[in-house]
Amino acid sequence: MKSQSNEAIYREGDLMEEFIRINLDAEKIYMKVYVNDLYLQDFYTLGRSSASNFLNQFLVKGKNIIEISIVPSEKNDDVSKENFDIQIDVEKKTGEIITTLLKEKVEIGDLELDDDNSFKYRHEFEYDGFDLKPWLVKLQPFTDEEALKFTRHVIDVVIKKDLNAFMNLKKYTTEILSTAFSVPDYKRELLDIVKECLINGELEKTEIKDHEFVFNSCLDNKVYHVYVEPDKTLDINKGIEKYDFRPRDLLLFRRINGQGGMLSLAFSIAKINGEFASFI
Repeated sequence: MKSQSNEAIYREGDLMEEFIRINLDAEKIYMKVYVNDLYLQDFYTLGRSSASNFLNQFLVKGKNIIEISIVPSEKNDDVSKENFDIQIDVEKKTGEIITTLLKEKVEIGDLELDDDNSFKYRHEFEYDGFDLKPWLVKLQPFTDEEALKFTRHVIDVVIKKDLNAFMNLKKYTTEILSTAFSVPDYKRELLDIVKECLINGELEKTEIKDHEFVFNSCLDNKVYHVYVEPDKTLDINKGIEKYDFRPRDLLLFRRINGQGGMLSLAFSIAKINGEFASFI
């Protein structure tokens, strides 16, 4: 599921001065993708499928690391028995010029199995554009309990449809993305998307038990990505369609008018100079 919060970036793609993008193509695989230890995305496929994502906002000047972790799932608890392959392309687009930074086909025989029963792929490359370091040095570690408390606050803001409060929670996200992609109007683009979700949509699941939250932390507990995995044994979830094993975005909206598909706002948490807020 591609988060709607990134749609503004895609719409502005032709206006960007420069962007770095990773393209993945794989079959029968479940993997997690990280850039410089920051979570980028999950990618799960049964048949052959592709996914693309921008990397600018995760990059630093100097050495950068892409890591792909091929992990077990409910449908595949032993990845060593799979005969998978991944086509990985990383490209840099400056104006009309596209430069290939990485083009590689990775097969199971190229990787070693880690202690956590996952295969790891790593690639290092140099970059001299946007630098996330000024924001990274402001991050502070925090606990699962603090993450849960702030997540409850986020849900309350969304239920109240408080646009100003929600955009304030996203202020660091807006600042980083505007700089990373040289798109000054990113805040306006994001506001349009948030309005579509908060005003024209409603949360599919407003009653969430503590154990249904999934917190994936990275950068030594300085950034948490928040998901919801409904407990199918609870009566409050009887009306929810059956999804596969993956947790889904915290902020999943159903359109009020019943038209179109679901809307989604990805949400991660960081503690920046003692203040909790959304991060990239």
